[in-house]
Amino acid sequence: MLSRNLEQTLHRALSLASERKHEYATLEHLLLGLADDSDAATVLRACGVDLDKLRADLAEFLDKDLSGLATDRPGDPKPTADFQRVLDQLKISLNRAQRTLGQLLFGAQPPRAPRYFQVVFLALHKLIVVNNQEVVDQDQLIKLLDGSGANITVPEGGRWGADDRTNKVNGAAGVYGVAFGPSKGYDPAQVRWITQMENILTQSYTEQAAYDFKQGFLRLDGKNAFDEESFDKIMKTLAGIANLRKGVRGYVLVGVADTDADAQRVTALYGVDARPFERFFITGVEHEANALGRSLDDLFMELTTRVKNSALSEPLRD
Repeated sequence: MLSRNLEQTLHRALSLASERKHEYATLEHLLLGLADDSDAATVLRACGVDLDKLRADLAEFLDKDLSGLATDRPGDPKPTADFQRVLDQLKISLNRAQRTLGQLLFGAQPPRAPRYFQVVFLALHKLIVVNNQEVVDQDQLIKLLDGSGANITVPEGGRWGADDRTNKVNGAAGVYGVAFGPSKGYDPAQVRWITQMENILTQSYTEQAAYDFKQGFLRLDGKNAFDEESFDKIMKTLAGIANLRKGVRGYVLVGVADTDADAQRVTALYGVDARPFERFFITGVEHEANALGRSLDDLFMELTTRVKNSALSEPLRD
């Protein structure tokens, strides 16, 4: 889990990209977002940064130099793939450890530690992006991260030299690298799914008409029967989203319970531990495929057939 401040900063960076209709959110969007984060702003000022000038320079850079990122295609801006690969791996580790990064590094959440976080993020970036490696032992990585903040010495104030920062990043990469091995191949389909999922869930608070959530395709009566009524409602919801207004993109997420009662029922029936996020409980649908004696691919093909045979208009069925 990421700290609330960091989550807000990441969403702010995506909003800055969205305002400019940029297809991707870059490190410049993130830096502009950090300029409005109280902890990061304190560090930036201590480094002699003029925040007003930084904001103005970054805004000009985004508006002029990155104008090529502007697109008329509908959809939300996405962080660059390399940035997202690192962020998703960090989220996997923190979710598995059930701690924030500050708690994992120091044993307790520090009042502020942006420079430590910077070292850890850049160390993971070096391993994943620069060295083209992937985690081969998630539990070992958590053990290596646990308490490692005590071994990262960074200046608390003033300027931080580039050489010293590079040395700290390389040192941390050397420690964490034990849990990594050669990448088996970059799969773009696996990039962004964690943060994209969280963004969809978060955005649903303010754009409720364009989102809906279902715990699954099976009834929760223990008979493993396909819920025809719920499926029909999903089709109607999709039709409603399509007719909201031109350019609107909506989602119906199946495998996400929006009540604690449904999540507990799924756990009782299938032994699935729902993963909480905000007010939602992510259950997935793999347990449903198993209950039906099918693979996920088989379940997907059945759903595709049901959609094509539904009452949706032809453009929506495709």
